[in-house]
Amino acid sequence: METLCLSHLIGEGMPLFPGTEPPSVERIFSVEKDHFAETRLSFSSHTGTHMDAPAHMIRGGKTLDQYDPGSFTGPGALIDVTAFGGEEIPLDIFRHNKGDIRKSAYLLLYTGWDRLWGRPGYFENYPVLAPETALWLVSLPLKGIGIDAPSFDPVEGSQRIHHILLGKGLLLVENLTGLERVKGLNFSFSAFPLLYKEADGAPVYAKASLFSSSS
Repeated sequence: METLCLSHLIGEGMPLFPGTEPPSVERIFSVEKDHFAETRLSFSSHTGTHMDAPAHMIRGGKTLDQYDPGSFTGPGALIDVTAFGGEEIPLDIFRHNKGDIRKSAYLLLYTGWDRLWGRPGYFENYPVLAPETALWLVSLPLKGIGIDAPSFDPVEGSQRIHHILLGKGLLLVENLTGLERVKGLNFSFSAFPLLYKEADGAPVYAKASLFSSSS
């Protein structure tokens, strides 16, 4: 079974959603000087490839530390939405793949936007779900949805899609990368967040485990 990393590295100078404080990765002890290494990490809960909990947008919503570990992993399905840059992603493309989506725990939206990671255009005109699409998806037995773009809503404007998805308890994974490598393949998806108290969100190490065609 091949395993693929789908997360961006966290580091100083990395792309950040407008308004997010930059991370700090500081080596405070070194093997050469102190005979052991230790690093001080400082970053927002929504830095890099990360997971949104309902508490991120919903008053009284569930936090990540309230989910059991099985909530962060399961069979995956990928939908290619690269044709919708700068547009809302319509419902029809999902209805045509309803069978695959219903068998999955995590739905991944392949926009191809990660190709702009580190460039100004990354935070502009990425595709987002149409409201009717989001409303349809929350009727399915999904644990969560992931996307290789900065957000499920535009940088400017309302957070309507977040509210629809998080309002139904779905977990959202943003800033994925390398989704083209799992297109057309059978895979399981995992994204385990950093565990801390009352977590509204957290960076994740997201991965896909590929199954052979005979499995």
